[in-house]
Amino acid sequence: MLNRLRAFREDFWHRPDALGGLHGHDHLEHFYDLVFVVLIGQATHHPDPAKYSTVTFVAVFGWIWMLWLSGTMIHEIHGRKDGRSRISIFAQMSFLAVLAVFVPEVGDNGGGPFAFITAIFLCFLAWLWTVVAKESEATAWLARWCAIGSGLSALVFVLTAFLVPAGKQAVVWGALGSFWVLTAVLLEYFNPSRFMLGERVSRRLVARFGLFTVIVLGETVFAVVNGFRGSEPGFWTLSSGLLGLGVGFGFWWIFFDFVAQSPPARRRRTVWVFLHLPLSLGMAGSGAAAVALIEHAHDQRSPAPAAWLFVVSAATALLCVDLLALTIEADRSARTSRSLFLLVLAAAVVVLVAGSLRPPPPLLLLGVVGVQILVWLSGSALASVSGAIPPRRH
Repeated sequence: MLNRLRAFREDFWHRPDALGGLHGHDHLEHFYDLVFVVLIGQATHHPDPAKYSTVTFVAVFGWIWMLWLSGTMIHEIHGRKDGRSRISIFAQMSFLAVLAVFVPEVGDNGGGPFAFITAIFLCFLAWLWTVVAKESEATAWLARWCAIGSGLSALVFVLTAFLVPAGKQAVVWGALGSFWVLTAVLLEYFNPSRFMLGERVSRRLVARFGLFTVIVLGETVFAVVNGFRGSEPGFWTLSSGLLGLGVGFGFWWIFFDFVAQSPPARRRRTVWVFLHLPLSLGMAGSGAAAVALIEHAHDQRSPAPAAWLFVVSAATALLCVDLLALTIEADRSARTSRSLFLLVLAAAVVVLVAGSLRPPPPLLLLGVVGVQILVWLSGSALASVSGAIPPRRH
């Protein structure tokens, strides 16, 4: 009897797998990612936009992304299809569900509860990384750094909850997130043999990033629905909503044709990972701004805050797709890559100029969709000429 119980325990509660025990699709990962649909929705569609500044949105969304990255990397590197991994994921999902409740309270009213719950979750992640560091020698150095980073971040979040004024908390969170991103990139650059974050970028992880991008783009649909709900029905409202959807469709088309189907080059994997943060921010920001543009579809000029948020977000997303394309393994010549970069850079400038002119919302949305179409057509033509047609999976 004792032997059977011992065998069950060993089968149910595996030690962390240093080489990664997961192959193919894992339904648990998809379930985990669904929690972030709620979190991103709460961060993108704030009930009181007047009290939710752009800095607050960037900081909150950035930390949601970093929490997703940490949990995803733990499961990607050390997860197995056993009870231990399932309990770990379900515990993270429970923390994240509670965190989602307090996202709408962040802003001028104060983000203390959000900061406190984030700190608790970061402590839990630090404990998971510490366990991995003790039981997995192959990734001990990476795990220790992640544990230290999670623990120190938890301390900062607790301090901001009690000591920093409500209007300044997001600035501290944003600075902290930027510091850790820069630290990770520098550690990978100067000590790649020990940090090894880039070494963990597998095709499975590429697919996970693609799924997260789809989740972010899905917020465009929510934006259109919310825009319709708060607008007068009519031709221009309907046109703006459909064009808002078109912007989301365009980002999906460009991203999955030029980036998502190919793994990053070996020396650029860490940069590839963190470029997804501003990419997701840009996509989410354009969706959030689309709500205001649809609500003002009958105006002669686009409202300035919404227009600037929309074009800056769209330009950021375009540039990040372009930079990501430079990191992937593709048979492009240096001349083709340079031409594609200059093309997207010019497209981003055109988008920003259009936003500064503040045309009517339908025209502004149509202009961005047109730029996306031109980017895709020109990029496809350049890839075809160089013999590096973007791969597609059928």
